[in-house]
Amino acid sequence: RTLCPYINPIIADETYPFPFLSGAGVALKLALAFSKDYPVSQGTLDTLYTLAAVATVVDIMPLQDENRHLVWSGIQIFPQAAPPGLLQLAHQRDISSQLFSFHIGPRLNAAGRMGQADVALDLLLSDDAEESQNLAEQLENLNQQRKSIEEDIFVKAVSQLEDEYPEKKPPLVLVHGKDWHLGVLGIVASRLTEHYRCPALVLSETGNILKGSGRSYANFNLLASLDFAADHLLQYGGHEQACGLQLLPDQLDNLKRSLQEYISEHPQSLTAQPLIADCLLDINEISVGLIEKLEKFEPFGQANPAPVFIIPNLLLEQIYTVGQGRHLRLSVNDGSSGRINMIAFNLGHEIIHYQAGDRIDVLGIAEINDYMGTRRPQVRIEAIRPADEDALSHKAIADWIAFLELREKGCKPRPMNESDSLSADIFPFIWQLLNAIGGRGQEAFIFKPSRMARLLREGYNIFSSELSLLLALSVLEEAGLICLMLEEDAGALLISIDIPEETKPRLRETSTWLLLEQCGGIKE
Repeated sequence: RTLCPYINPIIADETYPFPFLSGAGVALKLALAFSKDYPVSQGTLDTLYTLAAVATVVDIMPLQDENRHLVWSGIQIFPQAAPPGLLQLAHQRDISSQLFSFHIGPRLNAAGRMGQADVALDLLLSDDAEESQNLAEQLENLNQQRKSIEEDIFVKAVSQLEDEYPEKKPPLVLVHGKDWHLGVLGIVASRLTEHYRCPALVLSETGNILKGSGRSYANFNLLASLDFAADHLLQYGGHEQACGLQLLPDQLDNLKRSLQEYISEHPQSLTAQPLIADCLLDINEISVGLIEKLEKFEPFGQANPAPVFIIPNLLLEQIYTVGQGRHLRLSVNDGSSGRINMIAFNLGHEIIHYQAGDRIDVLGIAEINDYMGTRRPQVRIEAIRPADEDALSHKAIADWIAFLELREKGCKPRPMNESDSLSADIFPFIWQLLNAIGGRGQEAFIFKPSRMARLLREGYNIFSSELSLLLALSVLEEAGLICLMLEEDAGALLISIDIPEETKPRLRETSTWLLLEQCGGIKE
């Protein structure tokens, strides 16, 4: 401060009461301070508020306290005060934080990602309607180019990973290509993180240097992992959830080994966080009127999420992918008069688990779909699960008991179905999950096989049937690692963890493993 004046609400000696302003929020404060000595019209100040409101949402700042009021104010005055270019991007849609986040923000950012940031700047500065329309069309074209380039790199990245890991989940995504567009690598990394449920680094080789971006998964500290592997990097930076990095191509394998070593030492950080609903909701209760009442809690975003509901036991009428297979569209009913359409962004890969006629539970956000002047309620899905988990658990436990009875009698069971075969790779992930749920030295806990199988899939990207999971637990029990006890209703088991003090357990020598080998129930 002694060298030059500067404004930063998060520095240690700052007395301003709210530290979470975006850069645009700080710029707005500076402009408001100048306006006291250099007056401008209220219309100009309102325009600055709309710009700061959009930036606050797009920069994913917490929508609390001053930010909440700033964004709310910007939404209210947006139709009258926003620059013509932003009004062109909004294109007569309902003004909300979701519009800023999912529609306006990506188009403004596309210009910078495609190396033409001046198009977005010109759009924000223009006060001519015709010029603004032309610039908005340019941004839309740039955004479509961005999507096309992003999809091409994503497909190439998935192909690399399928070649490298044909039958199992990668512990870490690390992909690279020649002259991949640097502007979209961060988006591709985010998509790969969602797809594989693990941290992802995407690199482009340009001029004998690998440059790229990374995105984290769950609570994994991406920056700390790069600190661990710093000897193999030219430079890097970022934070726990995202990073940028550069390295020489001959250091790529060394980087991968270092990061995999770090992951093996911090497995708990890759455990997905549970999804929590605000309350239960029936689809007959979802209406335009209810959603309009919920909108009074706007603006929604970081630190002020939209209300999330569990909508249970729905009959799936129709399910299909849209957006080049990235998203799902569903039609569901409640078995009688209730019926509603749903959209699930970035869950296209889930389609292999469901078909028409299935019963599902949905975790989602009620919203209004405004199409050609017609307003209808729909649900934006956050997560899906089978509604008949209890039935799946009961069947799996019955089949498991029948297998154990054959084991005790010394009989050979019939050949195993491929879907129920036990993979040797599953044991480290089951052990991580058991420790994440119960923890070493903690009391025993009750679990349902269907629930644990879903946790393996969603938290670790490990696909296991309920029966193969139970068989794996039997192997661990015989090895002296855990204790299992069937609950009275036969729909759940009690499990406790035991740690051998001396000998290393030999899973392949247990009678359950040997019997599974005899009936073709082991996949190496």
